Amino acid sequence: MKAAVLTVSDGVVAGTREDGSGDLLATLLESDGFEVERRTVPDEAGEITTAIVELAESAAVVLTTGGTGMAPRDVTPEATRSAIDREAPGIAEAIRADSLTKTPHALLS
Repeated sequence: MKAAVLTVSDGVVAGTREDGSGDLLATLLESDGFEVERRTVPDEAGEITTAIVELAESAAVVLTTGGTGMAPRDVTPEATRSAIDREAPGIAEAIRADSLTKTPHALLS
């Protein structure tokens, strides 16, 4: 089964930051038997939406990482909404609940 990891980060695109979260997601998916496709885009809503749509054509699941904070350029949630037909809010809630055990800032994402 194929999965995709989409990293949204101006810094990763520019080569000034490592893609630690994308690397971790890909490793976890591969350890569960997924064939993983990776892509990185800047914090631009149009590029995020296009990448999600393209990746979803061949992947059973598309996971995004990055661009979910409170900064003006953090537009991943909004871009994702324009690319999907139906939300599954329970998934995001479960991720945030788990993240709260690691950082109090999880609710801001």
